[in-house]
Amino acid sequence: SSTSISCQSIGGIMMDEKYSVGLGTYCINPDQVASAIQTALEQGYRRFDCALVYFNEDKIGDALAQAMDDGVVSREELYIVSKLASPFHRREHVKIGLQKTLTDLRL
Repeated sequence: SSTSISCQSIGGIMMDEKYSVGLGTYCINPDQVASAIQTALEQGYRRFDCALVYFNEDKIGDALAQAMDDGVVSREELYIVSKLASPFHRREHVKIGLQKTLTDLRL
């Protein structure tokens, strides 16, 4: 059997269409993150746009970890985006900022 993957080009980058729409997590109150992530996953979202400066990556990480533990989604199905916050743009701070994001998102 063959598997067909529908892709589209976004800015010259080929992307699987299942990741073309995602949940932006900016301004999601940390107390509402778990519910927002759960609802998004139930609706088929697999792409999540995050950033350290949204001050909710730790709650997003908790919600995604719970969903993976519950068998709702696997890590391989998720496309997680984050941004390196301005305080971490200096060469010696990049690794620290990246590690904080990865730790908070539990990735």
